[in-house]
Amino acid sequence: MIRRSLHAVLVFLVALCSVDGVDARADVPNVRASRYDVTLDLQPDGSMDVVEQITLAVGSKAITWFERTVPGRHTDGLTNVVALVDGQEASPLQDGVGVRIRQRGAGLSDGRIPNLEVRWQFAPTTNRTRTFELRYRAVHVVPRETAGPRLLWHALPTDRSYPIDVARVTLRAPAATLAVAMLAAGADAQPATSWREGWLVSRSDVRAKDGITLDVTFSPDTYRPVEPEWAVIAEHAQRLAPAFLVAGLTLLVIGAGTIVMIAVRTWRRIDPAEFANHPAEEGDVPPAVASALMNRGRSSWLSLQAAFFRLVRDGHVIVEKTGEGRWGQGATFTVRLGTAGSSAGHERWIVDGVAGESGTSDLRRLMTQFMRRQKGFHAALGEAMRAEGYLDADRLSTSRGLVVAGLVLLLLALVTAGVLAVFFADRLGPALLAIPGGVFVDGLAFMIAGQALSHLSEAGERAAARWNVRKGLLRDVIKTKGAGASLRDFECWLPVAIGAGMGGRWLRTFDAQLRASGADISWLRAMGSPDDALASITMMVAISGASHGGGAGGGAGAGGGSSSAG
Repeated sequence: MIRRSLHAVLVFLVALCSVDGVDARADVPNVRASRYDVTLDLQPDGSMDVVEQITLAVGSKAITWFERTVPGRHTDGLTNVVALVDGQEASPLQDGVGVRIRQRGAGLSDGRIPNLEVRWQFAPTTNRTRTFELRYRAVHVVPRETAGPRLLWHALPTDRSYPIDVARVTLRAPAATLAVAMLAAGADAQPATSWREGWLVSRSDVRAKDGITLDVTFSPDTYRPVEPEWAVIAEHAQRLAPAFLVAGLTLLVIGAGTIVMIAVRTWRRIDPAEFANHPAEEGDVPPAVASALMNRGRSSWLSLQAAFFRLVRDGHVIVEKTGEGRWGQGATFTVRLGTAGSSAGHERWIVDGVAGESGTSDLRRLMTQFMRRQKGFHAALGEAMRAEGYLDADRLSTSRGLVVAGLVLLLLALVTAGVLAVFFADRLGPALLAIPGGVFVDGLAFMIAGQALSHLSEAGERAAARWNVRKGLLRDVIKTKGAGASLRDFECWLPVAIGAGMGGRWLRTFDAQLRASGADISWLRAMGSPDDALASITMMVAISGASHGGGAGGGAGAGGGSSSAG
């Protein structure tokens, strides 16, 4: 018994150690840099010769390339680029092996490269160490500042995919140069005895994405580098920035002033309290017109649905169940013409649509056809509202003009921003984009104002006020869950509730009554059982809801970049 217990304990310990061993190995990266040595030799003119040597340890997973990207920002370009691998100068890329050196961005004068991308490609490599070396000169990296010339250099690329065991950075400068401040962020600095030996900065166990930044200020009496062109441009851009910001703000003020003037010119004072006791009544106007009145004179898909349900309710269009659904899709319904009767022009558009489908059509297919062709319905409804004096021609043209002007301004802003960003932002600074930014905001504001501006005349506003009172009463019925309301109320106000965007809630409010007594309503009875009728109406209301819309100073750091392998 004791032997069995000891055996079980030993098996458990061995298994535990094995699991621990697997986890530990899983944490070891496939690629890491055992050494990352950087040598920086500062020149009298403020340029700097850079040598980066990366000793890469590769694990069991094969890699076929290694890449180093050097940004040229805050330099006057990069020159004298040489790439080596395992101590030998790498040959140009050929047949998938070698090195590819290319610039990113427009080239500068004298062959200088604005941004550098170096990619070594080689045969699949596993379980060995390879050394990659990159040499280049960063032109004019030391700007003149108040305290003296300042070097701010990101010595390690922060966008790395691999950790580093030991990183060493050595900075050398002309012998007579005196540093008044020396800082190393992200590393330990050793005291410098002379510039010939250099200032050594090191760090162990550098995680991926971590870097080392040198910040050195020199005495202006002992070091007089050439003023970098990029620093002059940055200073110039900084001086111009307030002007660009003021210009952008001015454009915003002009746009806001234009919208305010239009609002004042088209504003009409209609007191809703005047109509609080005089809500609109059923039959005052067709439900589609009521829907548009409640939507500031804009016809929408909800208006079409309101008209359709009015025709169904009054028997001019009949929706009836024709079969059981397949594969759990529910019953199928068809639409056909019912009794003839007088109807408005926009409702005749629906009747003609049903008649055009050979007198009968699948409900879902008909709704899809209406959705695609609803522009004709909106035009007919607009004519009906103009004939009644509900629409204001001046407001209509102003609204459309604002939307068109807003769209033009948006496109102009985007094109201008692209041109400025490509050709001028580097020299004039990002504040330059405040000008197209102001135009863009103006365009957006114009489009919103155009969509928000009411199309209604004074008569239309008064009629809309009465229908909004009725809308509030319908909302109260929904809030009280239909207390005191009958199926007659449901039938009477269903088209208007749909036109007001409350169709789904109106249907749920009367759900229990419809299931109990819905068969007493003739147009519902044609749809089959109460459940089938509810399914049909729910589908149409859901389509209307889903389709609602339409209608009528200081130094800056350089260096850094990225490095990865794979």
